[in-house]
Amino acid sequence: MRFLYLTAFIAIFTLTACKGSKSDTKKTEKVPVTASIPNVVAVFPQNSATTVNADVKELKVTFSEEMDGGISFVKEKDDTFPQITGKHIWDKTRKTVTLPVKLQPGKSYLIWLNSEKFKNFKSTAGKPSAPYKWTFKTVK
Repeated sequence: MRFLYLTAFIAIFTLTACKGSKSDTKKTEKVPVTASIPNVVAVFPQNSATTVNADVKELKVTFSEEMDGGISFVKEKDDTFPQITGKHIWDKTRKTVTLPVKLQPGKSYLIWLNSEKFKNFKSTAGKPSAPYKWTFKTVK
């Protein structure tokens, strides 16, 4: 029984003695987590697709997190940007936006989602998504 008391005393003494030791100065401080930037996780039609049906009436973009509702579908050239036929619509999660369009058969499209100048695709935390180059081609 004496051995058990002695062991308990040594353990308590060791913990108490080390509590204020110099090793406390090497503690890792908790750094506040900052909001990450939202990423494009899916597009429809798929990026780089070469067999898109010209009958497609909507473009869809899904982000990794909830967005604030702004948009930046940016055209590089008039002849590679689709004709917009209506107002964009966000789904209830605010992660997916749908843009009504009219596509032409046998045409290559290039759309930027945000750019260096236009950054309106932003998370609810105000972080703009990185510019994303989206290309696809319709069949004749």
